[in-house]
Amino acid sequence: MLKVFRVRTGQCVKRFPKAHSQGVTCVSFSRDGMQIASGSFDSTIRVHGLKSGKVLKEMRGHTSYVNGCAFSADGAKLASC
Repeated sequence: MLKVFRVRTGQCVKRFPKAHSQGVTCVSFSRDGMQIASGSFDSTIRVHGLKSGKVLKEMRGHTSYVNGCAFSADGAKLASC
């Protein structure tokens, strides 16, 4: 499960109960804060809409779990390892 917390209060403000089929290993916010990329033991990267909670994109290609992911400064690219 992927959760988003408000830093100031520690309150959980969003849950993504089915973010991945296996454990989440990394997350990254887009620069505008409207999307979250997450990587997983299921070897996928998914981009989630923060407001909608929906999976907007799914990237495949890793042959093992995803260790990290990060948006480019312009938000047009996503790097992973």
